[in-house]
Amino acid sequence: MKQIVIVKESKTKVKFHKDYLEISSIYENRVIAKRFIKEFYMNQQIVVKPSELINLAKKVKVYFINQHGTILSSLRLENEKV
Repeated sequence: MKQIVIVKESKTKVKFHKDYLEISSIYENRVIAKRFIKEFYMNQQIVVKPSELINLAKKVKVYFINQHGTILSSLRLENEKV
């Protein structure tokens, strides 16, 4: 079952791996396989590499939110067919 992942805390660290995400905050540590993510909501202040974000956006829709959870923008890329 796919789930919606919300990372609202700005001090959370998100590590992108090939098949999964590692989310670490002062409250919890989670590992989530990318294939089980339906939508990914991320605080705009979290530092991530653009290439990692683009790779995730090819698989799921990524939303940028503020500390209150208001959606500021979204990103969704379609896989290119060669």
